[in-house]
Amino acid sequence: MKKSVAPKKSPQSAPSTKSENHSFFYLGIGAGILLCGALAAFVYVVYNATSAPLSEAYEYSATTAIADRSGVVITPHVPQLPLIADASTPVFAVTESGFPQRNNEILDLNGGITAEAALVYDPVHQKVLYEHNAALRWPIASLAKLMSAVVVLDSFDLESDVTMSDAAVATTGDAGDLVSGERLSVVDLLHALLIPSSNDAAIAFGESLGIDEFVVLMNRKASQFGMIETTFVEPSGLDKGNVSTAWDLARFIKAIQNRSLIWEILQKPDATVYSLDAHRAHVLTTTNKILQRPEIIAAKTGFTTQSLENYAALIASPNNDTLIMVILGSKNRFADAIALADWVSKAYQWSNPQ
Repeated sequence: MKKSVAPKKSPQSAPSTKSENHSFFYLGIGAGILLCGALAAFVYVVYNATSAPLSEAYEYSATTAIADRSGVVITPHVPQLPLIADASTPVFAVTESGFPQRNNEILDLNGGITAEAALVYDPVHQKVLYEHNAALRWPIASLAKLMSAVVVLDSFDLESDVTMSDAAVATTGDAGDLVSGERLSVVDLLHALLIPSSNDAAIAFGESLGIDEFVVLMNRKASQFGMIETTFVEPSGLDKGNVSTAWDLARFIKAIQNRSLIWEILQKPDATVYSLDAHRAHVLTTTNKILQRPEIIAAKTGFTTQSLENYAALIASPNNDTLIMVILGSKNRFADAIALADWVSKAYQWSNPQ
């Protein structure tokens, strides 16, 4: 009987160490190609993201936040750039081209001012020239009267008049020396509101519409201007609940630069207004003690014991552009304003050298 013999395995079916090595080799090459492709794509994305203009990057941040909250978006952990929520109409942006250009021979203004927060912004060239704690929410005191003035301009007939009530003249402070029962034109009362910073005038305006309604309008305007870190609780600024940031106030000032009556009034060192009935004269003197300086165009002051000294101003640059300056929580706002204006004029080159 023949002995059965197991069939030989064909060479193709037998395990081949050489074939396996080839397979692993080609797989390794393929994986390497895929890895290199992924790495190249990653580098491309990172390069484009980091080399894109700042304004484009911030526009994206602002746009993606619209559905979440209307207003200005401040991107954390990067140089903060506020933009209005509608990215098609930016009110605040940063560009790095053109003048002014930083003069690196002038050192940073570290510790050179006493303010808790400060900002200098060039709206013409869209550049933040100086920033310190600009996102800090702070009691703004009588800077709130700037918003009160906007509400008055939008809600009152300038030819009409306002009667001073007992409650209005009893408000803390006697700036303007207003008297209960007297009537003043809206324009004259605006002078009292802005030049000597009369709290009585602010409350009188508020009472004319109803304090609650007036405050609603103040906050509505703030929302329209993209001031998302700002809250108003009454018209005068006496209440520490009136809070904002240097960023928000700079946006606000930029938005109301075309309100010429406000700035015309703030440019006056003094004025005399008369009541309509008793023809009582009220001599008004500005609280802006550095208004006479050539670089100061116009400014509003604010002070309470909680807020310390605040200052919001339009100032002139060396090439006669208008800059926006905001100072909050200062121990000496006028010294800080002078120091900031002087530093900005020297720390930047404002035109091509001849």
